[in-house]
Amino acid sequence: MVEYDYTKVIRQPIRVYQWRGKALPLATNGIKGSQIAATGAVLFVVFIIGLVLFSINPKMVMLVVTKGWLLIAASIGVVMWILFSISWDRKNAFTFFYDRIRFKKRQGKALEHGSMVDMPIGTKICYQKGRR
Repeated sequence: MVEYDYTKVIRQPIRVYQWRGKALPLATNGIKGSQIAATGAVLFVVFIIGLVLFSINPKMVMLVVTKGWLLIAASIGVVMWILFSISWDRKNAFTFFYDRIRFKKRQGKALEHGSMVDMPIGTKICYQKGRR
């Protein structure tokens, strides 16, 4: 009897296809949960920056919002496009930056079968002949 491979099912991202019973018109394949979370995080950061600036100088913030709302909306759109559309090394932005951070943390460390090697990189290793 062959068992079913559930790893293909588990690796599928969470997607939203409808909002309050109505299909999303521009997202026929659904919107990934990670995209929703990242969009919410970016909007939250923009909101917090706006609150901090508003507490420092409310007139300046009101001037920026009234005069530069198009620039703000365009920059948020560009950030969202960079996060979701551009791919480096055939990976999305989140996976690329995560892998780069892991690479930098592990750079210069020798691993063998997942365990740290005590000898520094570049050390000459001599093996002794033994009996068989």
